[in-house]
Amino acid sequence: AGGLKVSEPALDLGTSIAIFSSFRNRAIDPHSIMIGEVGLTGEVRSVARLETRLKEAAKLGFKKAIIPQGKLGEKPEGIICTPVKTLEECLQQLF
Repeated sequence: AGGLKVSEPALDLGTSIAIFSSFRNRAIDPHSIMIGEVGLTGEVRSVARLETRLKEAAKLGFKKAIIPQGKLGEKPEGIICTPVKTLEECLQQLF
C-alpha cells in the first residue's frame, strides 16, 4: 500500500519472510539470507545466477541460506544451504 516496488524476482522470498516476521513479531537470524521467486500458490522458484548470489552472500558474512529446491552447481564454502519447495517449508525452517 504505497511504495514498495520490487523488480528483482530473487527478492520475493526474502520480502515475504520479512513481512511474516514483522506480522508475527519474530526476529530472523541476521546471518540468514533467503533467495527465490515466490509464485501465487506459494511455490518457491529458482532464480538466475544462484551460485553467484550465494558466493557473494558468503563473502558478506551470511552463514545460512534458504534457496529454491533444484539443481545447485557448486556450493560455496562458508554458507549452509537449505532448499525448500514452498513458502510454508521456508517458514517451518526459520520459525
